Amino acid sequence: MLDSFKVKKAGIELGLDLVGITGVERFDRFKKIADEEILAGKVPSDMRRAEPTLNDTSISCDPRSIMPKARSIIALGLRYHHEGTEMTKEPWDPRGKVARHHWDDTYADLEYKRDKMIEMIRSEGHDAFWDPRVPVKPAVCRSGVGVFGKNTLIQNEDLGSWVIYSVVLTDAELEPDEEIGPRCGSCQRCIRLCPTKAIPEPFVLDPSKCLSYVLSSERPIPIELREAVEDRIDGCDVCQEVCPRNEGLVKMKVEGPQRSHPWGMAPKLLELLKMDEREYLRRCSSLRWHGPSLRTLKRNAIIALGNTGDCSTIAALEPFVLGVDEDLAEHARWAMDAIRKRESDRTR
Repeated sequence: MLDSFKVKKAGIELGLDLVGITGVERFDRFKKIADEEILAGKVPSDMRRAEPTLNDTSISCDPRSIMPKARSIIALGLRYHHEGTEMTKEPWDPRGKVARHHWDDTYADLEYKRDKMIEMIRSEGHDAFWDPRVPVKPAVCRSGVGVFGKNTLIQNEDLGSWVIYSVVLTDAELEPDEEIGPRCGSCQRCIRLCPTKAIPEPFVLDPSKCLSYVLSSERPIPIELREAVEDRIDGCDVCQEVCPRNEGLVKMKVEGPQRSHPWGMAPKLLELLKMDEREYLRRCSSLRWHGPSLRTLKRNAIIALGNTGDCSTIAALEPFVLGVDEDLAEHARWAMDAIRKRESDRTR
């Protein structure tokens, strides 16, 4: 007979770090907040398209609308707090910064372990599957695995927020875990230190200012946010790096050549700007990249170059100024001006 203990034991044997269980009650609070933000125009249209949860909250926030016979939701977590080597960065050959969750193939690892969990449940005579419409964060919180932080990320008592999550729907009747309350207390570090002030109040995120969203969006990067991008080309970890609940955590050792490598941690911006689609796919294949497209990465690299490069790097921007992509041309002109201004200020 399949029970909660067996599910959790299987998860640990698969190499998962966290396994929690909750029921299939509606996520009414999440639906109310999401609907209000969508109605107020606070959720960009491309974000809605990319997030199945936001397409139709009347379905996504009711697990039984997705799986009528569902009885339980299983939350799965895998940490990614890897050690990294600081790369040398020179203004004539600058490197970009990549958020930790894209240093390796942790997402692919989680997907593999989730599929194995589904296989195990089905072998016990129950149905189970993953559906991207199920709101992951509310399900994880309700399962007791973590709690919402003021930066809207999930915090686990032992692993902090350096964890990625997925969920599985099943018709197995499993004993749910107890939800735990917020743990942030009076701390405001993430709100105070966010480089773009994307957290206007506790537990509220403005995606139009959050660099993790801005750098993944196909939209032009707003001019007022470009300096705050600094050398980032994919994601932003500031609100996690400053969080007290992430202090003192033991970082994971790198395992094998494909677990983490310099291209993933700090790619050279000039190489990235010259890269074609074939080379991009070859380089990213070892990471099973879940990040932005090559065009978006090049746009981000242009801004990062504008923030960190010297005059010798301007030549790498000229092809984009003369190119047919008007958005990239505008970003490249901005980067050139930023480099020239910085060099002028430095020599005064």
